[in-house]
Amino acid sequence: MAVYVYAVTTADHPLRLDGLQGVGGQEAPPLRAVRGAEAAAVIGEVPEALRVKRRHLMAHHKVLTALTEQGPVLPMRFGVLAEDDTSVQEDLDRRGEAYRERLEELRGKVEYRVRAEQSEDDAVQSAVRGDAEVRRLVAAGVAEGPMQGRIALGERVQADVEEAHRRMRDRIAGTLQAVSADSTAGGAGLAAPGSAAQVFADLSFLVEQERSGEFAQAARQIADALAAEGVRLNVDGPLPPYSFTDLEGRG
Repeated sequence: MAVYVYAVTTADHPLRLDGLQGVGGQEAPPLRAVRGAEAAAVIGEVPEALRVKRRHLMAHHKVLTALTEQGPVLPMRFGVLAEDDTSVQEDLDRRGEAYRERLEELRGKVEYRVRAEQSEDDAVQSAVRGDAEVRRLVAAGVAEGPMQGRIALGERVQADVEEAHRRMRDRIAGTLQAVSADSTAGGAGLAAPGSAAQVFADLSFLVEQERSGEFAQAARQIADALAAEGVRLNVDGPLPPYSFTDLEGRG
């Protein structure tokens, strides 16, 4: 029977699972551990109506957060299933050494996700302020003139916006990488949830837990510095190291 896989942990992880409620809810059997020589896995029953719903996502996240507080964890993304307990055991036996090595690299570290967003109006106004030629063209009435001129002006403003976003993204990354053990970039260019703003930077940082305060201070400083441009920096964490599992191709 298929099982839901929450995480892979070190073999010596405390695995205090009592009281942890998985995606199956209160009616599901308790979560359990499958142990190998080098690593262990936390699994549970698959609910009949597993869907990407907030309550299921939150239950998954809460289990991983509790496990991360106890020791190093390779968190699985929501919805990862295995054929049965035996297949999980076989995977631990086959890839146990690779899991152990990565878990040791993650020991004592957590993830912070940082997203930067800016409204279209703020982005355009910033571009106009920073480009003397754009200001000249606007003053000359090009924005109200023939189509060809308007298109050229729009393309120049768009290029300015993209370049400004690239510079700010690099600035954010450089500032926070200085207090991080590792980092990775996600997708950008999407609309911020519930907002008309565009997310132009979506970055994840792996941070030593003892440096979390230092990371938070650096994030506040860069957020304050960019606020004048209408940029909002959203910091989410500490989180299980979702973006740093590196499981594919290992073992």
